[in-house]
Amino acid sequence: MIKEAKVSASYRIPIAGGGTDIPEIFSLMGGRLISAAIDKRLEVELKVRDDNIVKISFEVSEKVSKQVYDIDSVQGLIGCILNNYKKTGLDILIRSDIKGHSGMGGSGTLGVCLVAGLNALNGIKSSPYDIAFKAYKIEREEYGTPIGYQDQMIAAYGGLIEMEISKEGNVKVEKLDSAIEFNLNKIFRENALMVNVNKQRIAKNVLQELTKEVSQKNKKTLKGMREISGLLPMIKTAIINDDVKTYGQLLNKHWEIKRGLATSITNNHIDNLYSQLMNLNSYGGKLMGAGGGGYILAIFDKDELHVAQKKLEALGYECLRVSCRNEGVTLER
Repeated sequence: MIKEAKVSASYRIPIAGGGTDIPEIFSLMGGRLISAAIDKRLEVELKVRDDNIVKISFEVSEKVSKQVYDIDSVQGLIGCILNNYKKTGLDILIRSDIKGHSGMGGSGTLGVCLVAGLNALNGIKSSPYDIAFKAYKIEREEYGTPIGYQDQMIAAYGGLIEMEISKEGNVKVEKLDSAIEFNLNKIFRENALMVNVNKQRIAKNVLQELTKEVSQKNKKTLKGMREISGLLPMIKTAIINDDVKTYGQLLNKHWEIKRGLATSITNNHIDNLYSQLMNLNSYGGKLMGAGGGGYILAIFDKDELHVAQKKLEALGYECLRVSCRNEGVTLER
């Protein structure tokens, strides 16, 4: 049995249908979404110790500009995963290209890396689906975050995936055609800017409010989720047709719906930044993840992109450029 494992997986950008993967929602209307793995990665290195101590440390990428990662926010999740495996006596080193609370699926990516690594240490062979499903179950049922399947599935599979979830919770994952991924990657490279809103949030709090609204059958929230689900085929078609302007406009429509689903999804700071992006001639965009903070994905004409980036950085906003990454969760040793 091996005593060391190094595992990595990608952060993600939700492309369409985000939120319909949450049980409180797909149990009412079914779920369908598209998600893309990106070239920003999280890596977990596990080393077996000779005692029962668990030591967690974090190594920040230079890309994160020495921002401190909030280890406290992940200790609970790590503890639940270790308890599930009845595992102690480990050194756990986490490396990341992005700081925490980014809205890009960090906890799901971390969970997938830990499950894959612990499986390797225990000699357990598992498929991407098995790894993702176990990481999801632990975070949802044992750690108590009201998440959906998206973050774990895209971290495990990589590339560009489409998920369909029945009202009964049966999950089907399909890797989309490479031609669609090529077009999306072209948009990411030529037209997309990830802008940090400079505010962190705890996704769990936002998701708790959203699922409460759904559980109470809030008509506005339910209508909004159905509208978001209905945008998926139009967004997919815009990507297939390499129609950047329509893609951006559909993201704007998605954001206008999403921001009304729960009060904690947006705030004055986020709304002001979004207005600045539109004033810089963005076709549209949306806030990543549950809401409340993190990054906004904004789409521009390629001739406007660099001008917008310079102006935003001059105002103190961190801007990231991303591309798709086809690899899923990867065990290096």
